[in-house]
Amino acid sequence: MEQDLTDIDYITGYNAKIGERYKKAKNAYQDAPIQSLIELRSILVLMCNQIIEEYSIENYGEPLFLKLDKLKQADVLPTRIIDQFNDLRMEANKAAHSDEYDDLTYEDYASLAEKCLRSFCCLIEDFQLSTTGKVPISYTFVESTDSCYQDLSYKAIFNDDNEAKYLISMALMDKYRDQFKSAGSFFY
Repeated sequence: MEQDLTDIDYITGYNAKIGERYKKAKNAYQDAPIQSLIELRSILVLMCNQIIEEYSIENYGEPLFLKLDKLKQADVLPTRIIDQFNDLRMEANKAAHSDEYDDLTYEDYASLAEKCLRSFCCLIEDFQLSTTGKVPISYTFVESTDSCYQDLSYKAIFNDDNEAKYLISMALMDKYRDQFKSAGSFFY
């Protein structure tokens, strides 16, 4: 009996390093959607850097939008792929610049993170089709996740892990940001 691939399996099958980071983003999207979007954006940077390196395009560590511009000018990818990259970049930027999008609620970010994760899977499908000509393997986007925050909470409390403490605190800030704003917190 053949087991259906999940979106995480699909992305990992495409590229193990990207799959590992996608899994991290996916497992955070319900508990810490801003962190999920930031991780997804970093995957876009990673992919652009890989493509730039593969095609020996000069790269001076520019921001993502300039990297995408260079890829477009080099004409190494179809325009629709560059457009998909840019659409995802702009959506994920809402998390990187959340202070500019203070009208977005936690639920809005969670919905945006899910939408971006789905769009990223479509980007990989289209990218594979355009570079290999092969029809992508079928997979299922699984909405439920294995939240990494239970494990992080354990590490923060019992192992005094500073990175875990940071990630947990960021997730809590994301989740309760609206309450802080309405209470007149000094953070907003």
